[in-house]
Amino acid sequence: MLNKAKEKVIKIVSFFALAILILACHSSLNQPEIENESGVILTFDDNSIDSWFRADSIFKNDGWKATFCIAKFHEINQAEKYKLLQLQSEGHEIAFHGTHHVRAAYYLNDHTPEEYINYEILPDLDSMKNFGFNISSFAYPGGVRNEISDSILWNYFSVLRGTTFLALPPQAQRCFSKINMNKNKLLVYAIGLDSHYEHMRLSYIDTLLNYAFDNSQVVLFYGHHIEEIDTSDYITAYATIEHICDFVKEKRMKFYTLKDLVK
Repeated sequence: MLNKAKEKVIKIVSFFALAILILACHSSLNQPEIENESGVILTFDDNSIDSWFRADSIFKNDGWKATFCIAKFHEINQAEKYKLLQLQSEGHEIAFHGTHHVRAAYYLNDHTPEEYINYEILPDLDSMKNFGFNISSFAYPGGVRNEISDSILWNYFSVLRGTTFLALPPQAQRCFSKINMNKNKLLVYAIGLDSHYEHMRLSYIDTLLNYAFDNSQVVLFYGHHIEEIDTSDYITAYATIEHICDFVKEKRMKFYTLKDLVK
């Protein structure tokens, strides 16, 4: 009799244990996967619009996305302006890089904030908005900024982008950010992709990409012209963009724009 009672208890315990296991498995299967939001932000400065437009025709099949930061909009011809509108319609961001491309912190040493805004910001910014561009990001010419220039420009932009350099270990670099930080204003830094920069090696770019992926962060880059063959300074080679696109696809990362960083 005792053995039968013991067997009955064992069966009941086993049944409940099995039920708990099934429920646990079902719960885990229905839990959404934690998404790795790691990615890349490509930014390009000045107004090399034809080279950007050609590059887009090549790399759009790789799902690339970029932020094009325009300086001296008043010098751009009508055809180039419509090319920029097309890039914006395809999901790229058009950002601002100054009316005259002055170094903000240097200019403010000898001019008032009002003079800076009226000379460097408002003329072309208003023209771009009137032409149909949705401007919310600003890239500092030369990366030259300070807290005073930041405080002035927060009145006009949500994202300010500076620059950083040197082949520092990734954990010491400033060219990383997070997505969905619930912020309305953000200062970020990008590191150069142009071939003439001393730190520019694909092996070093890989260390930054891997660090971003491993830590669910976004790595920010900047360049100027985009050309198939590197013939002079301030050129990002097609091979560099292709290398980054291949890495993003392999790791299932994402391309973001500057404005994606804020609400």
